[in-house]
Amino acid sequence: MILQELKKLREALETNNQLMTLEETAQYLGISMNVMYALKDRPGFPVKQLAPRVYRVPKKALLEWLNSKEVV
Repeated sequence: MILQELKKLREALETNNQLMTLEETAQYLGISMNVMYALKDRPGFPVKQLAPRVYRVPKKALLEWLNSKEVV
């Protein structure tokens, strides 16, 4: 199980993306952690679960996700 989690982490790092924690992502977006936790559960949000309760957001994927959203 640990090897699987390390493999996921290595794959994420090899994609050459900067990985941010949920806290870093919330700060980057200027939102609260409550909103961040709700956002991470939305379909299509670019979050990777590396282990139980360990989430990372690739910055490049986040920017692509933000650019694909329509402003209402």
